[in-house]
Amino acid sequence: MISDPEVHKDDQGMERKQERVRDLLIALNRLSADLFAAISVGERQIAVLRDLHSVFLTSYRTKTKKYDRGYPLRRNPFYNHVAPIPVLSANPEQIWPNTLETIDEVIRERKSFIEKVKGLVENMDIRRKIV
Repeated sequence: MISDPEVHKDDQGMERKQERVRDLLIALNRLSADLFAAISVGERQIAVLRDLHSVFLTSYRTKTKKYDRGYPLRRNPFYNHVAPIPVLSANPEQIWPNTLETIDEVIRERKSFIEKVKGLVENMDIRRKIV
């Protein structure tokens, strides 16, 4: 039995098209995984920055408010969970100006980044459904 060359060409073209679609779906899945990893890193950075903000805020309050009123540092509820920061306690003049505001700004930037990445993920989900 002799096969028709045109049918054979159509089969090869269809196979190539299916392979391209499969490659595209694999690339979209990899990119989605990378974007989810970026979201996870951003969320972890926000958590660390919030902890850092809390440490600065607590240390600063301890030195300026409670310490001046004669309360020992050990009465501070955060004392057991926070390592002492000698620079802040011993030398409050070394605290960079606007440190807490800077940390807050970085947190806002990270949140904005995460929202943009989530938008990309949603867009990719739509494209995956179309393909």
